Amino acid sequence: MSRFEGQVAIITGGALGIGGATARKLASEGASIFIADIDDAAAAANAGRIEQAGGTAETSHIDVSRSKDIARMVNEAVDLYGRLDILVQNAFGVLTGES
Repeated sequence: MSRFEGQVAIITGGALGIGGATARKLASEGASIFIADIDDAAAAANAGRIEQAGGTAETSHIDVSRSKDIARMVNEAVDLYGRLDILVQNAFGVLTGES
């Protein structure tokens, strides 16, 4: 059994760079991945790489500087997978009041 088999991970900024690599690594170890990113095309491309390697990944357009997007991110991941085990807060954003 893989280390993260059956677990669900949200990775903010999970399309590219360190976030993208983290998403692929967690998927390779059995986690189902929810990529939250503002770059839809790059997020879809990374999800495709994960799926081609035999993993499971979904994406959502999330701006971590918007509190409503953050709430939606968690709700979407739980709706899709039924749970949430891991959150990797890789994206940078500053909440400035209600957004």
